[in-house]
Amino acid sequence: MVAGFAAAQNEDCGTAEMVTALPFNTSVDNSASTADGPPGTCNSTSAIVMQNDLWYTFEINSTCDFSITVDPDAGSGYDGIIALYTGSCAGLTEVNCADDPEPQTIDVFGAAPGTTYYLQIGDWGTSPGGGLTTVDIVEVVAGSCGVVPVELMSFEVQ
Repeated sequence: MVAGFAAAQNEDCGTAEMVTALPFNTSVDNSASTADGPPGTCNSTSAIVMQNDLWYTFEINSTCDFSITVDPDAGSGYDGIIALYTGSCAGLTEVNCADDPEPQTIDVFGAAPGTTYYLQIGDWGTSPGGGLTTVDIVEVVAGSCGVVPVELMSFEVQ
């Protein structure tokens, strides 16, 4: 683990870190993270899970465009991979997957209101590694996505 960075708690889809506003920026050390599935379609064909993965989630409130950039070379040099999904942890649908070159970028155009996204970042292939990684999620037009924290979306109708 890189000095100064705590072990991550968002090691699987069910414990994904909630992105509460855009732009979002964080630096994380995923070297102690365990492998979790799915592997991402742009991963090694022998990979059955994504190594050293971490998860983030957010819901879009307005039609908008956004960009995700993940830099696994922020001082560590490991071979990173990112995958973006919609749906729920029980039924993920891959939107896009990005491998080389690093940093990886996924652009989403015309994101629909009410769509929940899950971002999985990790290490390519079948061998654990990981390291210091930066994650940036930005709107093409500032303030256009109206991100809703996933934890606040539940309500009871009486």
